[in-house]
Amino acid sequence: MNAGPNSSAAPKKPKARLNGTVDRTTTIGVPSLEQLDLTSKRVLVVGGTGGLGRAVAQQALALGAEVTVVGRTFRDHATDRLTFVQADLSSMHEAVRLGRELPAETYDVAFFSLGIMAAKTREVTAEGIERDMAVSYLSRLAILQGLSPRLGTGRPWTARPSPACSSWEHRGPATPAGSRT
Repeated sequence: MNAGPNSSAAPKKPKARLNGTVDRTTTIGVPSLEQLDLTSKRVLVVGGTGGLGRAVAQQALALGAEVTVVGRTFRDHATDRLTFVQADLSSMHEAVRLGRELPAETYDVAFFSLGIMAAKTREVTAEGIERDMAVSYLSRLAILQGLSPRLGTGRPWTARPSPACSSWEHRGPATPAGSRT
């Protein structure tokens, strides 16, 4: 069927084209797993009981880190370097509690991988929030609001590049802003 001049069908927009050029002089130095040494590092994995979060937690553990996993159902075995904190991450009450109670001062890394597949029908939590929104977004925000002011504040601090990667490590006493040591 042809659309005539009086047709209500909207005209198709042409596809946008990207005409940029790639700057091949810009590189990002990503270390290989063999180069990473997480010995004596403390890693928090929120949503670490399955999928990507579980794989990250297991890899960090294998690389020497002390790992805390937060989630609903723990599928691994606790060890002296792997601890589990059970929490229903669809509950904002639980998320706020975690943000307040987790020992954020000593963590070197906080990794958030929590999320769920959206249900075919709308599911609502006991708090009246869409379940997917609660787990995949709002709980992260609630936890981070509690953790962020304290994250890493209990660690010795002096910024210096880590030899294993291009991030910064913290060691030694903090120096006051504006002072030279």
